[in-house]
Amino acid sequence: MKSKKTILVVEDEEPILLALQRILELSGQYEVITAGDGEQGLDALKRVVPDMIISDISMPNMNGLDFCKRVRDNPITESTPFIFLTAKKEKMVEGISAGGDDFLLKPFSVDEVLVKIEAIFRRVAKSKIQALQHKGLIEDIPVDNILELCLKESISGELILQSEGKVGIVRLANGDILGVEMEDARDDAALDILRLWKKGTFVIRPSEIKIGRDIHTHHTEVDLSKAIEISDNIWWVGAALPENQGQKNSYLAVYKTNRQPIHLLVDPGSPIHLNEITRKTGQVIGDASRINLYLLSAGSADVALNSMFVRKMNPRAICITSREAWRQQARHYEIPEESVKKIDLSDNYKLKLASGNRLVMLPASFSPEPGAFMTYDQEHRVLFSGNLFSSHAPAEGAAPDYLYAVEGDWNGMLRFHLDRFPSATVIHSLLELIASLEPAPRVIAPRYGRLIREEQISYFVERLASMDWGYNSRKAYLSREDRLVVQAANNVLEQVQDEMALDEAIAKLQSDDYMAGHVLFKGTQIERLLCEGAVFYPAFIRILSQDLSEAAANKIKTTALKAAYNLGLQLPDLAEKESPV
Repeated sequence: MKSKKTILVVEDEEPILLALQRILELSGQYEVITAGDGEQGLDALKRVVPDMIISDISMPNMNGLDFCKRVRDNPITESTPFIFLTAKKEKMVEGISAGGDDFLLKPFSVDEVLVKIEAIFRRVAKSKIQALQHKGLIEDIPVDNILELCLKESISGELILQSEGKVGIVRLANGDILGVEMEDARDDAALDILRLWKKGTFVIRPSEIKIGRDIHTHHTEVDLSKAIEISDNIWWVGAALPENQGQKNSYLAVYKTNRQPIHLLVDPGSPIHLNEITRKTGQVIGDASRINLYLLSAGSADVALNSMFVRKMNPRAICITSREAWRQQARHYEIPEESVKKIDLSDNYKLKLASGNRLVMLPASFSPEPGAFMTYDQEHRVLFSGNLFSSHAPAEGAAPDYLYAVEGDWNGMLRFHLDRFPSATVIHSLLELIASLEPAPRVIAPRYGRLIREEQISYFVERLASMDWGYNSRKAYLSREDRLVVQAANNVLEQVQDEMALDEAIAKLQSDDYMAGHVLFKGTQIERLLCEGAVFYPAFIRILSQDLSEAAANKIKTTALKAAYNLGLQLPDLAEKESPV
Protein backbone atom coordinates (compact mmCIF):
# COMPACT_ATOMS: atom_id res chain seq x y z
CA MET A 1 0.00 0.00 0.00
CA LYS A 2 1.34 3.40 -0.96
CA SER A 3 2.19 5.52 2.11
CA LYS A 4 0.44 8.82 2.58
CA LYS A 5 2.31 12.10 2.26
CA THR A 6 2.37 14.34 5.31
CA ILE A 7 1.24 17.97 5.02
CA LEU A 8 1.64 20.57 7.77
CA VAL A 9 -1.16 23.19 7.62
CA VAL A 10 -0.55 26.43 9.55
CA GLU A 11 -3.60 28.71 9.78
CA ASP A 12 -5.01 30.82 12.61
CA GLU A 13 -8.63 30.86 11.34
CA GLU A 14 -10.11 27.63 12.63
CA PRO A 15 -12.85 27.24 9.94
CA ILE A 16 -10.23 27.47 7.16
CA LEU A 17 -7.85 25.17 9.05
CA LEU A 18 -10.54 22.53 9.53
CA ALA A 19 -11.74 22.88 5.92
CA LEU A 20 -8.23 22.27 4.58
CA GLN A 21 -7.71 19.36 6.94
CA ARG A 22 -10.99 17.80 5.83
CA ILE A 23 -10.27 18.32 2.11
CA LEU A 24 -6.84 16.72 2.35
CA GLU A 25 -7.76 13.81 4.60
CA LEU A 26 -10.88 12.91 2.61
CA SER A 27 -8.75 12.65 -0.55
CA GLY A 28 -7.19 9.55 1.02
CA GLN A 29 -3.69 10.63 -0.06
CA TYR A 30 -2.52 12.86 2.78
CA GLU A 31 -1.95 12.82 6.52
CA VAL A 32 -2.47 16.28 8.01
CA ILE A 33 -0.77 17.98 10.96
CA THR A 34 -2.18 21.35 12.03
CA ALA A 35 -0.82 24.44 13.78
CA GLY A 36 -2.43 27.77 14.65
CA ASP A 37 0.50 30.10 13.92
CA GLY A 38 4.15 30.15 12.92
CA GLU A 39 5.47 29.40 16.39
CA GLN A 40 3.25 26.32 16.66
CA GLY A 41 4.39 25.35 13.15
CA LEU A 42 8.05 25.46 14.21
CA ASP A 43 7.20 23.35 17.25
CA ALA A 44 5.51 20.77 14.99
CA LEU A 45 8.63 20.61 12.79
CA LYS A 46 10.61 19.39 15.79
CA ARG A 47 8.47 16.23 15.78
CA VAL A 48 7.95 15.55 12.07
CA VAL A 49 9.45 16.27 8.65
CA PRO A 50 6.46 16.99 6.38
CA ASP A 51 6.36 16.46 2.63
CA MET A 52 4.73 19.89 2.19
CA ILE A 53 3.80 22.96 4.23
CA ILE A 54 0.70 25.10 3.63
CA SER A 55 0.67 28.33 5.64
CA ASP A 56 -1.40 31.47 5.97
CA ILE A 57 0.53 34.77 5.79
CA SER A 58 -1.31 36.97 8.34
CA MET A 59 -1.17 35.22 11.74
CA PRO A 60 -0.53 36.26 15.36
CA ASN A 61 2.71 35.50 17.26
CA MET A 62 4.67 34.62 14.11
CA ASN A 63 3.34 35.43 10.62
CA GLY A 64 3.70 33.16 7.62
CA LEU A 65 6.54 35.11 6.01
CA ASP A 66 8.76 34.85 9.10
CA PHE A 67 7.74 31.21 9.51
CA CYS A 68 8.75 30.45 5.91
CA LYS A 69 12.13 32.12 6.40
CA ARG A 70 12.74 29.97 9.49
CA VAL A 71 11.75 26.88 7.50
CA ARG A 72 14.21 27.79 4.74
CA ASP A 73 16.98 28.48 7.27
CA ASN A 74 16.64 24.99 8.75
CA PRO A 75 18.70 22.45 6.74
CA ILE A 76 16.11 19.76 7.58
CA THR A 77 13.26 21.66 5.87
CA GLU A 78 15.03 24.03 3.46
CA SER A 79 13.79 22.09 0.42
CA THR A 80 10.27 21.30 1.67
CA PRO A 81 7.62 22.59 -0.80
CA PHE A 82 5.86 25.58 0.76
CA ILE A 83 2.45 26.98 -0.31
CA PHE A 84 1.13 30.28 1.02
CA LEU A 85 -2.55 31.01 1.68
CA THR A 86 -3.61 34.59 1.11
CA ALA A 87 -6.59 36.68 0.13
CA LYS A 88 -4.36 39.47 -1.21
CA LYS A 89 -2.55 39.15 -4.53
CA GLU A 90 -0.08 41.87 -3.53
CA LYS A 91 1.31 39.49 -0.88
CA MET A 92 2.56 37.10 -3.55
CA VAL A 93 5.84 38.94 -4.19
CA GLU A 94 6.61 39.03 -0.44
CA GLY A 95 5.86 35.31 -0.26
CA ILE A 96 8.22 34.42 -3.11
CA SER A 97 10.94 36.57 -1.54
CA ALA A 98 10.48 34.73 1.75
CA GLY A 99 10.96 31.37 0.03
CA GLY A 100 7.46 30.28 -0.96
CA ASP A 101 6.95 27.96 -3.93
CA ASP A 102 3.31 28.69 -4.78
CA PHE A 103 0.02 30.24 -3.60
CA LEU A 104 -3.59 29.40 -2.90
CA LEU A 105 -5.88 32.43 -3.06
CA LYS A 106 -8.77 32.61 -0.61
CA PRO A 107 -11.51 31.62 -1.08
CA PHE A 108 -10.51 28.31 -2.69
CA SER A 109 -12.39 25.28 -3.97
CA VAL A 110 -11.76 21.62 -3.16
CA ASP A 111 -10.54 20.94 -6.70
CA GLU A 112 -8.23 23.94 -6.66
CA VAL A 113 -6.53 22.79 -3.47
CA LEU A 114 -6.00 19.22 -4.65
CA VAL A 115 -4.88 20.17 -8.17
CA LYS A 116 -2.37 22.71 -6.83
CA ILE A 117 -0.89 20.23 -4.34
CA GLU A 118 -0.73 17.42 -6.90
CA ALA A 119 0.99 19.73 -9.41
CA ILE A 120 3.69 20.64 -6.90
CA PHE A 121 4.25 17.02 -5.92
CA ARG A 122 4.58 16.15 -9.64
CA ARG A 123 7.19 18.88 -10.05
CA VAL A 124 9.04 17.69 -6.95
CA ALA A 125 8.97 14.07 -8.18
CA LYS A 126 10.50 15.10 -11.52
CA SER A 127 13.41 16.68 -9.66
CA LYS A 128 13.98 13.34 -7.86
CA ILE A 129 13.23 14.69 -4.37
CA GLN A 130 10.77 11.96 -3.41
CA ALA A 131 12.71 9.23 -5.22
CA LEU A 132 16.01 9.95 -3.50
CA GLN A 133 15.30 11.62 -0.17
CA HIS A 134 14.87 9.59 3.05
CA LYS A 135 13.41 11.17 6.17
CA GLY A 136 12.05 10.09 9.50
CA LEU A 137 12.30 10.13 13.29
CA ILE A 138 15.42 9.22 15.23
CA GLU A 139 13.30 7.39 17.81
CA ASP A 140 12.14 5.06 15.01
CA ILE A 141 15.56 4.63 13.35
CA PRO A 142 18.64 5.10 15.59
CA VAL A 143 21.53 7.19 14.25
CA ASP A 144 23.80 4.14 13.77
CA ASN A 145 21.10 2.46 11.65
CA ILE A 146 20.73 5.62 9.56
CA LEU A 147 24.47 5.62 8.87
CA GLU A 148 24.30 1.94 7.90
CA LEU A 149 21.51 2.79 5.42
CA CYS A 150 23.69 5.51 3.87
CA LEU A 151 26.59 3.08 3.52
CA LYS A 152 24.38 0.33 2.07
CA GLU A 153 22.94 2.70 -0.57
CA SER A 154 26.31 4.38 -1.27
CA ILE A 155 24.78 7.81 -0.74
CA SER A 156 26.76 10.95 -1.53
CA GLY A 157 25.41 14.13 0.01
CA GLU A 158 24.34 15.05 3.53
CA LEU A 159 22.66 13.41 6.50
CA ILE A 160 21.02 16.19 8.52
CA LEU A 161 19.81 15.46 12.06
CA GLN A 162 17.83 17.71 14.41
CA SER A 163 17.12 17.24 18.10
CA GLU A 164 15.87 19.77 20.68
CA GLY A 165 16.86 22.73 18.53
CA LYS A 166 20.32 21.41 17.71
CA VAL A 167 21.38 20.42 14.19
CA GLY A 168 24.10 18.00 13.13
CA ILE A 169 25.36 17.50 9.59
CA VAL A 170 27.18 14.42 8.31
CA ARG A 171 28.81 14.82 4.88
CA LEU A 172 28.89 11.61 2.82
CA ALA A 173 30.65 10.27 -0.29
CA ASN A 174 29.42 6.88 -1.51
CA GLY A 175 28.26 6.12 2.02
CA ASP A 176 31.61 6.95 3.65
CA ILE A 177 31.73 9.77 6.20
CA LEU A 178 33.78 12.74 5.00
CA GLY A 179 33.11 15.03 7.95
CA VAL A 180 30.69 15.76 10.78
CA GLU A 181 29.58 19.08 12.31
CA MET A 182 27.44 19.70 15.41
CA GLU A 183 27.72 23.24 16.79
CA ASP A 184 31.37 23.64 17.85
CA ALA A 185 32.19 19.92 17.71
CA ARG A 186 33.74 18.36 14.62
CA ASP A 187 34.26 14.91 13.12
CA ASP A 188 34.68 12.09 15.72
CA ALA A 189 33.67 14.27 18.65
CA ALA A 190 30.56 15.49 16.80
CA LEU A 191 29.67 11.98 15.65
CA ASP A 192 29.88 10.65 19.23
CA ILE A 193 27.36 13.32 20.30
CA LEU A 194 24.98 12.54 17.43
CA ARG A 195 25.03 8.82 18.25
CA LEU A 196 23.69 9.62 21.72
CA TRP A 197 20.58 11.34 20.32
CA LYS A 198 17.48 9.26 21.04
CA LYS A 199 14.80 11.50 19.54
CA GLY A 200 14.47 14.10 16.82
CA THR A 201 14.18 14.14 13.04
CA PHE A 202 16.51 13.37 10.17
CA VAL A 203 16.77 13.85 6.40
CA ILE A 204 19.17 12.05 4.06
CA ARG A 205 19.67 14.43 1.18
CA PRO A 206 21.70 13.13 -1.80
CA SER A 207 23.78 15.71 -3.63
CA GLU A 208 21.49 15.55 -6.71
CA ILE A 209 18.64 17.17 -4.80
CA LYS A 210 17.92 20.83 -5.34
CA ILE A 211 14.69 22.78 -5.48
CA GLY A 212 14.86 26.08 -7.27
CA ARG A 213 12.37 28.80 -6.50
CA ASP A 214 11.29 31.54 -8.87
CA ILE A 215 13.71 30.12 -11.44
CA HIS A 216 11.70 29.79 -14.62
CA THR A 217 10.83 33.36 -15.45
CA HIS A 218 14.07 35.31 -15.17
CA HIS A 219 17.11 35.21 -17.43
CA THR A 220 20.60 36.61 -17.28
CA GLU A 221 21.89 38.52 -20.27
CA VAL A 222 25.25 37.29 -21.61
CA ASP A 223 27.59 38.16 -24.45
CA LEU A 224 26.80 35.56 -27.11
CA SER A 225 29.65 36.80 -29.28
CA LYS A 226 32.04 34.94 -26.96
CA ALA A 227 32.52 31.31 -25.94
CA ILE A 228 30.60 30.57 -22.73
CA GLU A 229 31.57 27.88 -20.23
CA ILE A 230 28.51 25.76 -19.36
CA SER A 231 30.34 23.24 -17.15
CA ASP A 232 33.95 22.66 -16.13
CA ASN A 233 35.92 22.78 -19.41
CA ILE A 234 32.79 22.43 -21.56
CA TRP A 235 31.97 25.48 -23.66
CA TRP A 236 29.16 26.74 -25.84
CA VAL A 237 30.79 27.83 -29.11
CA GLY A 238 27.64 28.06 -31.23
CA ALA A 239 26.14 30.79 -33.36
CA ALA A 240 23.62 33.40 -32.24
CA LEU A 241 21.51 33.98 -35.34
CA PRO A 242 20.81 37.57 -36.46
CA GLU A 243 17.56 39.43 -35.82
CA ASN A 244 16.72 37.34 -32.77
CA GLN A 245 16.27 34.17 -34.85
CA GLY A 246 17.56 31.85 -32.14
CA GLN A 247 20.73 29.79 -31.71
CA LYS A 248 22.51 27.01 -33.58
CA ASN A 249 24.59 25.23 -30.98
CA SER A 250 28.01 23.64 -31.13
CA TYR A 251 30.02 22.67 -28.06
CA LEU A 252 33.69 22.28 -27.20
CA ALA A 253 34.85 19.91 -24.44
CA VAL A 254 38.45 19.91 -23.18
CA TYR A 255 39.66 16.69 -21.51
CA LYS A 256 43.10 16.60 -19.92
CA THR A 257 45.40 13.59 -20.39
CA ASN A 258 48.99 12.84 -19.40
CA ARG A 259 49.99 13.95 -22.86
CA GLN A 260 48.10 16.08 -25.36
CA PRO A 261 44.67 17.26 -24.19
CA ILE A 262 41.58 16.06 -26.06
CA HIS A 263 39.66 18.88 -27.74
CA LEU A 264 36.24 17.51 -28.68
CA LEU A 265 33.93 19.55 -30.92
CA VAL A 266 30.31 18.40 -30.67
CA ASP A 267 28.27 19.01 -33.86
CA PRO A 268 30.64 21.23 -35.92
CA GLY A 269 27.69 22.84 -37.72
CA SER A 270 27.21 24.43 -41.12
CA PRO A 271 29.70 26.52 -43.17
CA ILE A 272 27.29 29.45 -42.72
CA HIS A 273 28.46 29.59 -39.09
CA LEU A 274 32.04 28.36 -39.56
CA ASN A 275 33.77 31.66 -38.81
CA GLU A 276 31.82 32.23 -35.60
CA ILE A 277 32.36 28.67 -34.35
CA THR A 278 36.10 28.63 -35.11
CA ARG A 279 36.57 32.09 -33.57
CA LYS A 280 34.90 31.04 -30.31
CA THR A 281 36.79 27.74 -30.30
CA GLY A 282 40.01 29.73 -30.65
CA GLN A 283 39.07 31.79 -27.60
CA VAL A 284 39.22 28.58 -25.54
CA ILE A 285 42.06 26.51 -27.01
CA GLY A 286 44.04 29.13 -28.94
CA ASP A 287 43.31 27.87 -32.44
CA ALA A 288 40.61 25.71 -34.00
CA SER A 289 43.33 23.59 -35.65
CA ARG A 290 43.83 22.02 -32.21
CA ILE A 291 40.50 20.20 -32.46
CA ASN A 292 41.54 16.54 -32.52
CA LEU A 293 38.16 14.86 -32.00
CA TYR A 294 34.75 15.79 -33.38
CA LEU A 295 31.38 14.21 -32.84
CA LEU A 296 28.51 14.15 -35.35
CA SER A 297 25.25 13.39 -33.52
CA ALA A 298 23.51 13.26 -36.92
CA GLY A 299 24.60 13.46 -40.53
CA SER A 300 22.55 16.43 -41.75
CA ALA A 301 24.44 19.37 -43.28
CA ASP A 302 23.62 21.92 -40.58
CA VAL A 303 25.03 19.49 -37.98
CA ALA A 304 28.01 17.96 -39.77
CA LEU A 305 29.13 19.77 -42.92
CA ASN A 306 31.86 21.74 -41.14
CA SER A 307 33.60 18.41 -40.53
CA MET A 308 35.26 18.97 -43.93
CA PHE A 309 36.92 22.13 -42.58
CA VAL A 310 37.85 20.50 -39.28
CA ARG A 311 39.71 17.86 -41.30
CA LYS A 312 41.49 20.51 -43.35
CA MET A 313 42.58 22.35 -40.20
CA ASN A 314 43.77 19.11 -38.56
CA PRO A 315 44.04 16.09 -40.92
CA ARG A 316 44.67 13.83 -37.92
CA ALA A 317 41.38 14.67 -36.21
CA ILE A 318 39.16 11.67 -35.41
CA CYS A 319 35.43 11.61 -36.14
CA ILE A 320 32.82 9.88 -33.93
CA THR A 321 29.40 9.14 -35.40
CA SER A 322 26.90 6.31 -35.71
CA ARG A 323 27.12 3.66 -38.43
CA GLU A 324 23.77 4.73 -39.81
CA ALA A 325 24.60 8.45 -39.87
CA TRP A 326 27.88 7.61 -41.62
CA ARG A 327 26.23 5.37 -44.20
CA GLN A 328 23.33 7.72 -44.94
CA GLN A 329 25.01 11.15 -44.97
CA ALA A 330 28.35 11.79 -43.24
CA ARG A 331 30.44 9.74 -45.69
CA HIS A 332 29.64 12.33 -48.37
CA TYR A 333 31.56 15.06 -46.48
CA GLU A 334 35.08 14.08 -47.64
CA ILE A 335 35.93 12.40 -44.31
CA PRO A 336 38.42 9.51 -44.74
CA GLU A 337 36.70 6.39 -43.44
CA GLU A 338 39.84 5.24 -41.60
CA SER A 339 39.56 8.34 -39.37
CA VAL A 340 35.99 7.54 -38.31
CA LYS A 341 34.95 5.74 -35.12
CA LYS A 342 31.53 4.29 -36.08
CA ILE A 343 29.37 3.33 -33.12
CA ASP A 344 26.58 0.78 -32.95
CA LEU A 345 23.31 2.24 -31.67
CA SER A 346 21.46 -1.03 -31.05
CA ASP A 347 21.79 -0.11 -27.35
CA ASN A 348 23.39 2.60 -25.24
CA TYR A 349 27.04 2.79 -26.34
CA LYS A 350 29.73 3.67 -23.80
CA LEU A 351 32.96 5.23 -25.01
CA LYS A 352 35.94 5.69 -22.69
CA LEU A 353 38.34 8.44 -23.79
CA ALA A 354 42.10 8.41 -23.20
CA SER A 355 41.47 11.01 -20.46
CA GLY A 356 39.36 8.47 -18.55
CA ASN A 357 36.13 10.38 -19.23
CA ARG A 358 33.15 8.31 -20.29
CA LEU A 359 30.64 9.30 -22.94
CA VAL A 360 27.33 7.46 -23.19
CA MET A 361 25.62 7.52 -26.60
CA LEU A 362 21.84 7.04 -26.50
CA PRO A 363 19.98 6.21 -29.72
CA ALA A 364 17.49 8.94 -30.67
CA SER A 365 15.24 6.87 -32.91
CA PHE A 366 12.84 8.85 -35.13
CA SER A 367 14.64 12.03 -34.15
CA PRO A 368 14.13 12.34 -37.26
CA GLU A 369 17.61 12.06 -38.88
CA PRO A 370 18.80 8.50 -39.55
CA GLY A 371 21.34 7.35 -37.01
CA ALA A 372 20.84 10.33 -34.69
CA PHE A 373 21.90 9.97 -31.07
CA MET A 374 22.32 11.90 -27.83
CA THR A 375 25.62 11.98 -25.91
CA TYR A 376 25.99 12.12 -22.14
CA ASP A 377 29.21 13.20 -20.45
CA GLN A 378 28.89 11.32 -17.15
CA GLU A 379 31.63 13.17 -15.28
CA HIS A 380 30.50 16.69 -16.15
CA ARG A 381 26.81 15.66 -16.26
CA VAL A 382 26.12 17.45 -19.53
CA LEU A 383 23.65 15.88 -21.96
CA PHE A 384 24.10 16.85 -25.62
CA SER A 385 20.49 16.13 -26.53
CA GLY A 386 20.33 16.84 -30.28
CA ASN A 387 16.80 17.71 -31.40
CA LEU A 388 15.23 16.82 -28.07
CA PHE A 389 14.74 19.98 -25.95
CA SER A 390 15.60 22.14 -28.96
CA SER A 391 13.44 25.18 -29.64
CA HIS A 392 12.57 27.62 -32.38
CA ALA A 393 13.40 31.32 -32.15
CA PRO A 394 11.96 33.13 -29.12
CA ALA A 395 8.76 35.11 -29.34
CA GLU A 396 8.79 38.65 -30.65
CA GLY A 397 10.04 41.04 -28.03
CA ALA A 398 11.94 38.36 -26.11
CA ALA A 399 15.44 39.29 -24.99
CA PRO A 400 17.91 37.85 -27.53
CA ASP A 401 21.08 37.79 -25.44
CA TYR A 402 20.58 34.96 -23.02
CA LEU A 403 21.79 31.38 -23.20
CA TYR A 404 19.47 29.44 -20.90
CA ALA A 405 15.78 28.68 -21.35
CA VAL A 406 13.02 30.17 -19.20
CA GLU A 407 9.28 29.56 -19.18
CA GLY A 408 8.77 31.93 -22.09
CA ASP A 409 10.77 29.58 -24.33
CA TRP A 410 8.29 26.72 -23.93
CA ASN A 411 6.08 27.74 -26.85
CA GLY A 412 9.11 27.72 -29.18
CA MET A 413 10.10 24.30 -27.82
CA LEU A 414 6.59 22.98 -28.36
CA ARG A 415 6.63 24.24 -31.98
CA PHE A 416 10.01 22.64 -32.63
CA HIS A 417 8.92 19.22 -31.38
CA LEU A 418 5.72 19.36 -33.40
CA ASP A 419 7.81 20.14 -36.49
CA ARG A 420 10.54 17.55 -35.97
CA PHE A 421 9.04 14.55 -34.18
CA PRO A 422 6.37 12.23 -35.58
CA SER A 423 4.52 11.76 -32.28
CA ALA A 424 4.65 12.41 -28.56
CA THR A 425 5.30 8.68 -28.05
CA VAL A 426 8.76 9.11 -29.57
CA ILE A 427 9.49 12.00 -27.21
CA HIS A 428 8.30 9.99 -24.21
CA SER A 429 10.63 7.10 -25.12
CA LEU A 430 13.60 9.49 -25.28
CA LEU A 431 12.64 11.01 -21.92
CA GLU A 432 12.65 7.50 -20.44
CA LEU A 433 16.22 7.01 -21.68
CA ILE A 434 17.26 10.25 -20.04
CA ALA A 435 15.51 9.31 -16.78
CA SER A 436 17.69 6.18 -16.63
CA LEU A 437 20.95 8.18 -16.66
CA GLU A 438 23.02 8.04 -13.49
CA PRO A 439 23.93 10.50 -12.19
CA ALA A 440 21.17 12.76 -13.51
CA PRO A 441 22.15 15.54 -15.95
CA ARG A 442 22.89 19.01 -14.65
CA VAL A 443 22.87 20.71 -18.04
CA ILE A 444 20.93 19.82 -21.18
CA ALA A 445 22.66 21.15 -24.29
CA PRO A 446 20.35 20.86 -27.33
CA ARG A 447 21.21 21.42 -30.98
CA TYR A 448 18.99 24.48 -31.45
CA GLY A 449 17.79 27.20 -29.10
CA ARG A 450 18.34 27.78 -25.40
CA LEU A 451 20.21 25.42 -23.08
CA ILE A 452 18.56 24.11 -19.91
CA ARG A 453 20.11 24.38 -16.47
CA GLU A 454 19.64 21.83 -13.69
CA GLU A 455 17.02 23.92 -11.87
CA GLN A 456 14.84 24.08 -14.98
CA ILE A 457 15.20 20.52 -16.28
CA SER A 458 12.20 19.15 -14.37
CA TYR A 459 9.99 21.97 -15.68
CA PHE A 460 10.71 21.26 -19.36
CA VAL A 461 10.74 17.47 -18.88
CA GLU A 462 7.29 17.71 -17.33
CA ARG A 463 6.04 19.89 -20.18
CA LEU A 464 7.31 17.45 -22.83
CA ALA A 465 6.00 14.45 -20.89
CA SER A 466 2.51 15.98 -20.82
CA MET A 467 2.31 16.11 -24.63
CA ASP A 468 -0.13 13.51 -25.96
CA TRP A 469 -0.47 14.19 -29.66
CA GLY A 470 -0.18 11.39 -32.19
CA TYR A 471 1.17 10.83 -35.66
CA ASN A 472 0.34 13.51 -38.23
CA SER A 473 -1.08 15.75 -35.51
CA ARG A 474 0.10 18.87 -37.34
CA LYS A 475 -3.03 18.34 -39.43
CA ALA A 476 -5.18 17.41 -36.45
CA TYR A 477 -7.62 19.75 -34.73
CA LEU A 478 -7.88 21.97 -37.80
CA SER A 479 -11.55 21.35 -38.46
CA ARG A 480 -13.79 24.32 -39.18
CA GLU A 481 -15.24 24.11 -35.67
CA ASP A 482 -11.79 24.06 -34.04
CA ARG A 483 -10.73 27.08 -36.11
CA LEU A 484 -13.88 28.91 -35.00
CA VAL A 485 -13.09 28.08 -31.36
CA VAL A 486 -9.64 29.65 -31.80
CA GLN A 487 -11.29 32.72 -33.34
CA ALA A 488 -13.76 32.93 -30.43
CA ALA A 489 -10.96 32.67 -27.87
CA ASN A 490 -8.96 35.43 -29.57
CA ASN A 491 -12.09 37.61 -29.67
CA VAL A 492 -12.47 37.11 -25.92
CA LEU A 493 -8.84 38.08 -25.32
CA GLU A 494 -9.35 41.30 -27.27
CA GLN A 495 -12.53 42.23 -25.41
CA VAL A 496 -11.58 41.60 -21.79
CA GLN A 497 -8.62 43.95 -21.51
CA ASP A 498 -10.48 46.07 -18.97
CA GLU A 499 -10.20 43.08 -16.63
CA MET A 500 -6.60 42.14 -17.45
CA ALA A 501 -3.90 43.20 -19.89
CA LEU A 502 -3.45 41.02 -22.97
CA ASP A 503 0.10 40.02 -21.97
CA GLU A 504 -1.16 39.08 -18.51
CA ALA A 505 -3.95 36.94 -19.99
CA ILE A 506 -1.53 35.06 -22.27
CA ALA A 507 0.90 34.50 -19.40
CA LYS A 508 -1.95 33.17 -17.28
CA LEU A 509 -2.93 30.67 -19.97
CA GLN A 510 0.65 29.59 -20.63
CA SER A 511 1.29 28.94 -16.94
CA ASP A 512 -1.43 26.28 -16.91
CA ASP A 513 -0.07 22.77 -17.52
CA TYR A 514 -2.89 21.72 -19.84
CA MET A 515 -2.85 24.90 -21.93
CA ALA A 516 0.94 24.84 -22.26
CA GLY A 517 0.85 21.35 -23.76
CA HIS A 518 -2.22 21.71 -25.96
CA VAL A 519 -2.20 25.26 -27.35
CA LEU A 520 0.18 27.00 -29.74
CA PHE A 521 0.53 30.73 -29.09
CA LYS A 522 1.83 33.32 -31.52
CA GLY A 523 2.63 36.56 -29.75
CA THR A 524 -0.53 37.61 -27.92
CA GLN A 525 -2.83 35.37 -29.92
CA ILE A 526 -3.78 31.70 -29.91
CA GLU A 527 -2.64 30.20 -33.21
CA ARG A 528 -4.05 26.66 -33.07
CA LEU A 529 -5.06 23.80 -30.82
CA LEU A 530 -3.64 20.38 -30.05
CA CYS A 531 -6.88 19.24 -28.47
CA GLU A 532 -10.58 19.31 -29.27
CA GLY A 533 -12.12 22.75 -29.26
CA ALA A 534 -14.97 21.51 -27.08
CA VAL A 535 -12.43 20.55 -24.41
CA PHE A 536 -10.31 23.66 -24.79
CA TYR A 537 -12.92 26.44 -24.68
CA PRO A 538 -14.46 25.78 -21.21
CA ALA A 539 -10.95 25.32 -19.76
CA PHE A 540 -9.83 28.55 -21.43
CA ILE A 541 -12.70 30.47 -19.81
CA ARG A 542 -12.14 28.86 -16.42
CA ILE A 543 -8.44 29.74 -16.37
CA LEU A 544 -9.00 33.35 -17.45
CA SER A 545 -11.66 33.77 -14.76
CA GLN A 546 -9.56 32.42 -11.92
CA ASP A 547 -8.36 34.73 -9.15
CA LEU A 548 -10.55 37.64 -10.32
CA SER A 549 -13.39 39.41 -8.58
CA GLU A 550 -16.80 37.89 -9.10
CA ALA A 551 -17.83 40.80 -11.32
CA ALA A 552 -14.72 40.52 -13.53
CA ALA A 553 -15.05 36.73 -13.78
CA ASN A 554 -18.71 37.03 -14.78
CA LYS A 555 -17.85 39.58 -17.46
CA ILE A 556 -15.29 37.20 -18.99
CA LYS A 557 -17.78 34.33 -18.96
CA THR A 558 -20.48 36.49 -20.58
CA THR A 559 -18.05 37.70 -23.24
CA ALA A 560 -17.01 34.10 -23.98
CA LEU A 561 -20.63 32.94 -24.32
CA LYS A 562 -21.39 35.82 -26.71
CA ALA A 563 -18.28 35.08 -28.79
CA ALA A 564 -19.30 31.41 -29.14
CA TYR A 565 -22.92 32.30 -29.96
CA ASN A 566 -21.91 34.86 -32.63
CA LEU A 567 -19.80 32.24 -34.43
CA GLY A 568 -22.48 29.57 -34.29
CA LEU A 569 -20.64 27.38 -31.80
CA GLN A 570 -22.27 25.19 -29.20
CA LEU A 571 -22.34 27.14 -25.94
CA PRO A 572 -19.88 25.72 -23.39
CA ASP A 573 -20.90 24.38 -20.00
CA LEU A 574 -19.32 26.81 -17.52
CA ALA A 575 -20.10 24.83 -14.38
CA GLU A 576 -17.05 24.34 -12.16
CA LYS A 577 -15.09 21.30 -13.37
CA GLU A 578 -11.70 19.76 -12.86
CA SER A 579 -8.88 20.57 -15.25
CA PRO A 580 -8.78 18.36 -18.37
CA VAL A 581 -5.59 16.77 -17.05
